[in-house]
Amino acid sequence: MVTALHDKEIEAKARSMLRETIERSGWYPALHGPKRKQLIERDVEQHWHLMTTDARKRLEQCRKGIVNLSKSGRVEGVTTRPKSLKARRGP
Repeated sequence: MVTALHDKEIEAKARSMLRETIERSGWYPALHGPKRKQLIERDVEQHWHLMTTDARKRLEQCRKGIVNLSKSGRVEGVTTRPKSLKARRGP
């Protein structure tokens, strides 16, 4: 059974996605350390709502993937090595 997404989950994911986007984008290139982090956190606080649609989609995809995994008992697109090829532990 798939549970409903809660507003707090969506907000947390949106904040995380925006923070990662800003950090990777190189905003505030002249700043480093605590000052840059402070400005990024300010931007996240002000603009996290812009990421809610994407955050909801990602969370839904994740939940859908978990449900599909539990139904099938395996992860699609992932292969495992046969037991005979797995690393053996020493004596």
